[in-house]
Amino acid sequence: MNKLKYVVLFLFLNNIGYSQTSDYKSELIKLAEIYKKYHVAKPTNEVFTILDSIKLKELQGSKMFIKELIQDNNSITDSIYVSKPDSSTIRNLLLIRGLTWNMFNNDYFNEEEKEYGLDSLMKEEIEYEEQFANYYSMMWTSILNKNRPFDMSTVDFNLNNYGFDKNEKAIFFLESMETLGTMISGYFYVDPPNVSKAMEFISKYPTFNSKQHYEFKELDFDDFDFTFSSKKPKGSYKSYLLNKYLNTILSHAICLSENPNSTEELQHIIQNSIMANKLNWNYSETPEVFKQIYGQ
Repeated sequence: MNKLKYVVLFLFLNNIGYSQTSDYKSELIKLAEIYKKYHVAKPTNEVFTILDSIKLKELQGSKMFIKELIQDNNSITDSIYVSKPDSSTIRNLLLIRGLTWNMFNNDYFNEEEKEYGLDSLMKEEIEYEEQFANYYSMMWTSILNKNRPFDMSTVDFNLNNYGFDKNEKAIFFLESMETLGTMISGYFYVDPPNVSKAMEFISKYPTFNSKQHYEFKELDFDDFDFTFSSKKPKGSYKSYLLNKYLNTILSHAICLSENPNSTEELQHIIQNSIMANKLNWNYSETPEVFKQIYGQ
């Protein structure tokens, strides 16, 4: 009799565990579908009803984040979102990134249960730093996509206020430069380059610890592997992002060089940015440019 009770209890608990796992997966996929469709497009009222139906405790932080970042003129730069998230939230959002990428992959379109490879994603062991970087990559993408016209000239990110350690401060900053730098690079791919438009956009950058973006130097952190897109293999985070940051500073310097009234600021960038440290040139795809600037 006692043995029968244990068997019934085991089956009951096992069924609860299965149900919770099933609910977690289905609600996570809902979040991924919403993010995929509305991280650029304007959400409908129905979307927020779907979001409100997601009740699992372990998904509440992720739901709150997704709900804010899909909205136009959102408040994603409020400290509640910028502050260091809990480990469950950043793990969930990394899974949402993977699901979103898989949703663009035809290999997953014929699945009966439409789980988009979630089981495989859940088995992957991803470093904490990549999960952390992905959270802020999503945040900065939302800042750019959803807040138009872009203007963060009055915003200052005091990186001591968000619970970050040294590595996390550097990652947060580099994610901002990856997104914002991509925007100005487009102005240099036209002929002739639209320097005035690039400079106009740069003038609307936020500050960090009350300093201009090119003055940020706290980048001595441990490197890690990062998956930059669904089409690229993992690679060095530091190499990829520092190259982006160097390009952003260089683009800023080029803009200033076109204006004879900006000589003083140009010299300040040349002398006080990370460009002045030749060790950083190793991270650039075009180190010869910096050698030419500094007469090396």
